[in-house]
Amino acid sequence: MAQEKAKDKEKDKKKVDPTTAAIALGWKLWILFMFGFYFLGYSAILSIALGAIAASCGGSILRWWYDPEPPNFDLPDQPKRRTLAVVTQERIAKKQARAKEEKQPSKRRQLQDLRKKLLGK
Repeated sequence: MAQEKAKDKEKDKKKVDPTTAAIALGWKLWILFMFGFYFLGYSAILSIALGAIAASCGGSILRWWYDPEPPNFDLPDQPKRRTLAVVTQERIAKKQARAKEEKQPSKRRQLQDLRKKLLGK
């Protein structure tokens, strides 16, 4: 029983808070890159800025790496897959509908015919 409690305490110590670890890594990366860029000959302000960028990137990556829950992305609804037979039937139906529309006279022509019938011309 005492051994189990000791193991639990060790496990709790080993668990790393991702935010704390990311901040610690960020500071380390900032110092490393800041001095690295400065010794490469960059100006002090640019070295500080580039070091800060490296620190934020490294900290963000570490935070993401140790995140206990993966992000839940809602994917858009995928269209249903259709078989070749269904697609063929849809094309045939469209062709038949177009053929029907072509056979029917236009609205203007229908109105002219109606006027002729009513006026007897």
